[in-house]
Amino acid sequence: MPYHNVTIKLVSDADPSRLLWDISTQYTKHCAAYPGEAYTTEADDFKILRWTSNDAVIPEDIMDAITWPHKDAMNKARDEQIRVSLDSYFKAQAERTPEQIAEEEYEMRAAFGEGAKVVNVLTGKSTQL
Repeated sequence: MPYHNVTIKLVSDADPSRLLWDISTQYTKHCAAYPGEAYTTEADDFKILRWTSNDAVIPEDIMDAITWPHKDAMNKARDEQIRVSLDSYFKAQAERTPEQIAEEEYEMRAAFGEGAKVVNVLTGKSTQL
């Protein structure tokens, strides 16, 4: 189900190299609007909206609900952000110590039970507990 209502409004241009935006999202008619704050920077030609809370590029479903002239640039930036994040995750998985792996398996056994087969949906690695 798409968002019922998304609004975007420029709230501050006090810093000419960084513009602040208010992005309010309402998922259904029967829920309250959720306020969010985003920014664009001169370094990205003010094309890429990122959440101020975590610097993540605004999700595509929210962008689809507003008029923003730079959606192609947003999609490219989001794809790059996801690629970097996944590369970091795969590297961290490959560099886990035996102790870290044992702790993860202990937690999986507690969650899924002895003998369960658990598959990491990102790496495809399966673990028989």
